[in-house]
Amino acid sequence: MIIRPSALFCAVLLAGLFVACSGAETTTDESGRPMPSESAAEDAIEESLMSFNDACINPQALSQGETFPVTLIEPDTTRPTVAVRQFLTLEDAGLVASNRVVDDRGLVKNTFTLTDDGQKSVQTVYQFRGWRSALCYATPEVTRIDTIFALRQPAQQPLAEVQYAYQRTDLEDWARRDDIQQNYPDVRDVLPTMNQTETARETVVLTGNGWRSLRVIRRTDDANEPVPGQDAPPEATEDASNMREW
Repeated sequence: MIIRPSALFCAVLLAGLFVACSGAETTTDESGRPMPSESAAEDAIEESLMSFNDACINPQALSQGETFPVTLIEPDTTRPTVAVRQFLTLEDAGLVASNRVVDDRGLVKNTFTLTDDGQKSVQTVYQFRGWRSALCYATPEVTRIDTIFALRQPAQQPLAEVQYAYQRTDLEDWARRDDIQQNYPDVRDVLPTMNQTETARETVVLTGNGWRSLRVIRRTDDANEPVPGQDAPPEATEDASNMREW
């Protein structure tokens, strides 16, 4: 059961922080400790689920944080490397387009850019200890908030624990392809969990931008904060493409 304050209680002043009550994003428990409203908790969890969405693929050539377009130099076109095969699979699925040229040295350079369908699937997620542009094929969604508990903390910044349930929905058709699953094996692990209810718990913290997941905050660079779970920035120009040899 979610702990709710008295409807007659309007506001509380705690450690110099004015906390709005019933009807706003912050409420209090019976001891006067601030905690998020149900809607604020859901928003914070949704941001976290999208930020750490495991229903996303990240080609090997982009695993260090590179972005599209990316140019791969192919040493041997008769035996494509894993990195090249991954992009060719994305091309067959309609997510990327390629432009292959041979330079003066006879090296094949294949530049891959996102198609319109590919751009729709790109989101900023936290992978490999950093924020990456990944192609996401399902959406995690909160299905219910079970409990919200205000936490005792030595610091003045309010914390709360949220227990909730969620599902992965909106599976993209391209994730069903055999070649996608062969070149991105993690997809096979996620597909059986589609539309199944899972439960979890998470700590949220009250910030200047409202209640947010603590694990998102800890992995966000305040000097260059991404927008977790939202569409990634548009592609750079081809001149600025990331060139790697594979």
